[in-house]
Amino acid sequence: MRTRGELAGTRMPWTRTAHTLALLVLSAGSAPCLAAAQGTLEDYRRAERFLPQNLEGLVLNERVAPNFVGETDRFWYLRDLPDGREPAFDHARLAEALGEVLERTVEPTDLPFQRFEFADGEDAIVFQVEDTGYRCALATYQCEPEPEVEGPSRAVSPDGRWVAFVRDYDLWLRATESGWEVRLTHDGSHGHAYATPLPNPRQMVSEGTAEPEQEPAVFWSPDSRRLLTYRIDARKAGTLSMVQHAPPDQMRPAHYTYWYPLPPDTVLPAAELLIFEVGTWKRTPVAMEALPLQYYGGPRGEWSESSRELWVTFTERGYTREQLRAVDPETGAARVVADEPGDPIVNTYASPRHRFIGDGAEVIWASERDGWMHLYLYDARTGQVKRQLTRGEWVVRGIMHVDEEDRVVYFTAGGREPGRDPYLQHLYRVPMDGGGPRLLTPEHAEHRVSFSPSGAYFTDTFSRADLPPLSVLRRASDGAVVMELERADISGLEATGWTFPEPFEAVARDGETAIYGIV
Repeated sequence: MRTRGELAGTRMPWTRTAHTLALLVLSAGSAPCLAAAQGTLEDYRRAERFLPQNLEGLVLNERVAPNFVGETDRFWYLRDLPDGREPAFDHARLAEALGEVLERTVEPTDLPFQRFEFADGEDAIVFQVEDTGYRCALATYQCEPEPEVEGPSRAVSPDGRWVAFVRDYDLWLRATESGWEVRLTHDGSHGHAYATPLPNPRQMVSEGTAEPEQEPAVFWSPDSRRLLTYRIDARKAGTLSMVQHAPPDQMRPAHYTYWYPLPPDTVLPAAELLIFEVGTWKRTPVAMEALPLQYYGGPRGEWSESSRELWVTFTERGYTREQLRAVDPETGAARVVADEPGDPIVNTYASPRHRFIGDGAEVIWASERDGWMHLYLYDARTGQVKRQLTRGEWVVRGIMHVDEEDRVVYFTAGGREPGRDPYLQHLYRVPMDGGGPRLLTPEHAEHRVSFSPSGAYFTDTFSRADLPPLSVLRRASDGAVVMELERADISGLEATGWTFPEPFEAVARDGETAIYGIV
């Protein structure tokens, strides 16, 4: 079942997502002289029409992004119409009611929120406008502020009783009901802070500060008894600086300094992993070396469903080795589950590249050990490989879903289908206990899929640089099309004079290597 919703905003033409090499081909006779005329005003205006911001809205229904209702297979999605969005409810009544609460005019075709959730047995919807939540009853279309309606946050414990936050570089917890606070650490400082990722300079500029607001880096256990976090030591790490010459709020340039490792650096920012227990406030260091950080952000942790174990990925500098490690939250002891040495480097292209199953009894791991990225089934308790699930001269691109009951892995891959561009992704399923992969998306195109909570269905939007997107709903067991959802309307783009790129295949100078691209 599907319902349709409204979205304020548009998307870029689908060709921006094509996994091919784009080439501009000029004949020798028409090669431009860079020192010649710079072009007329009309030339610039014609080129400006194809800037991304001017192409927005010219392609309708480029992709279906399903929003599943709870844990069911029912979903709604956002459908574009030439004059707005197709309504999921009475948008005119909702716009009028919401306008009264916001004390401003709200257009039915441009509601001021992009996502909503059903509530009260689907008799109401909840959403956010700026920083405030609202609940609107669909029977009466009465809207009331509901400040507690917020987006998902990893800072809040699963049971909703605690929220983590950082104050003066230290990690704190606050009881959501009483407001009582407990300070978990006492020695945080600038460059040696708790639960604070390395800030992205883009966010610095956006917020106009060298210490932008970031969500606390905490990973709660499902039973809410413990949380995993880290403390990054960047005190001796190298930095880079940048200047914003024309800030929007001042005449003088703004300066920003941020941590960023460079190849000659001998000291990198490193994250020490820590576990805290709620109630006792016990602090347990994870018994492994600090994780070197090669970019912004910080490491991540993943808990088992039973909360008896957690997993982290350790990557050596230069991607010379990657290990999946299991941690005992009681003691902090760590052991290696999967070890991937690089030859010369570990290819981390497959994403996601691992999936634990059976509460951590087994793990599916993507590896290039036979020369091609493929899936392996591990016994996660012993660290031994039980079975290679896929093989051949083609590349696994990511694990999309695992059906633990039927023991089937769904994954994307490229290069398996003969005569096709190997950059294009298809979806397959393969049994964990023996048997070969089965193709579920046969069309010669790039496939982007999204599974329903049960895993019984998935939406599939497929396209190529010369093929407009088509979105369908498929059955996961065999890939059969249950129904067509949307065909992209590119008439607005074509009206600008735009024409399809031309895919091509060529042979490299070595006379053997195939090169795929678009002109």
